[in-house]
Amino acid sequence: MRRLALSALSALSALSAAAAQDAPPKEKPVKATGDLSFVKTGGNTDVLSIGIGEKLTWQTSPRFLVKQQFGWIYGETDNVTSANALLTGIRGEYSFSKRLSGFLGFNYDFNLFAGVKRRFEEYTGLGVLAVDKPKDILRFDAGFSRFQEWAKYADTSNTFFAGRLVGDYKHLFAEKAYFQQIVEFLPNLKDSDDYRFNSETALVAPLSGGVAIKMGYVVRYRGLPPEGVKKTDTVFRTGIQITN
Repeated sequence: MRRLALSALSALSALSAAAAQDAPPKEKPVKATGDLSFVKTGGNTDVLSIGIGEKLTWQTSPRFLVKQQFGWIYGETDNVTSANALLTGIRGEYSFSKRLSGFLGFNYDFNLFAGVKRRFEEYTGLGVLAVDKPKDILRFDAGFSRFQEWAKYADTSNTFFAGRLVGDYKHLFAEKAYFQQIVEFLPNLKDSDDYRFNSETALVAPLSGGVAIKMGYVVRYRGLPPEGVKKTDTVFRTGIQITN
């Protein structure tokens, strides 16, 4: 009887080990990405500089996801600041189903050479997963934002509500090689001429492990910029991306 029990335990252990080997790896609840980039800006600043950035996602439960981001571009020419732009934010998403989610977020940014001393944004809305295939993912967001914005040479803020329409498409060439295109339209509900349009294009190619080369191109357009400021800013970035 003792031998039979030991044999049964051994067989059960072997089956458990085999099942563990065959089971797919668990998704990490926390994913972090950081990058260091060479940056070429155009529009209100035309300089070569360095940029840093990071993104973090935390799946706190099967239905709730937290996203956090940070990016900063800074450059000097002849010991004089020639580029200084920062964007950081946090967003929470709750999944009602596989296709539909609700979100609530907050952003803070400034871009001194685009005439923005500081700007706060609170936003909310619904997200739809329109396409979910092994190599193609397409998401849409629709909602509203509230902005409080201070111009570079003004002490008073401009507060307004805006609509929020976002399209996010991602194509996977391989597990960690992908192309991504994000388009954002923010119509000012207070002044229709002061709409915002943002576009971000990214191409990522892995080198080894969690290290990859990333190239990105960002376009930011504003219908009614502050006096003396151009309507369009562009940022080209290329550098190293590290993912956990």
